[in-house]
Amino acid sequence: MLVRDEWESPFPDNDLTYLSFLAGAWQALESLRALRRDSRNPPGALFLAVVPLLEDLPGAAQLDILAETWARHRCDEVHTASLLDAAVLYAASEAAAVYVSMGRGWIRTALRQGARQPDLRLDRWTARHIRLQLGRWWPGLEFGGWEATAELSEYPEAEVRPLAEALGRLAVSPALASNLKGLLAEEVIRQALPLLGG
Repeated sequence: MLVRDEWESPFPDNDLTYLSFLAGAWQALESLRALRRDSRNPPGALFLAVVPLLEDLPGAAQLDILAETWARHRCDEVHTASLLDAAVLYAASEAAAVYVSMGRGWIRTALRQGARQPDLRLDRWTARHIRLQLGRWWPGLEFGGWEATAELSEYPEAEVRPLAEALGRLAVSPALASNLKGLLAEEVIRQALPLLGG
């Protein structure tokens, strides 16, 4: 589980959080599928595009980072959250809120690929509450202004380091498939691995 500090509550493990992670993963997978169909016509922005510091990461690396954060979130062990974890939570929450607000078709397609079926209304209330979770858990983060790690000097080095290390990531982790368990259906993970080099 992800916590801010040792004595604080973990990030909520609920259907809103699941929907956020699923939307981020599905957006990355759809972009990778589109790229495979036509490599001359690049897909639209990936889910981390809302964090300028991370927007240029390849799709496979973005999905791998999301999968690692998902695994840390779902783990029984306590993990102190880094700014990379927070950036993933923010970007995934934004993706889910936008897709729920835009229309239910895309998000329903994503839900069919998931490992579980959350009991949620797909409406403005859900979109609003998805966005509220991170702000309540870690208030004051301004992801849109993050363009260089030097701008994050006010944060402890242990919180910034994973974010800085992620900037050079090009390949996926050998643990990608196991990190995606519980988020995507097993068959979807199997079909996705050739797209990811994992």
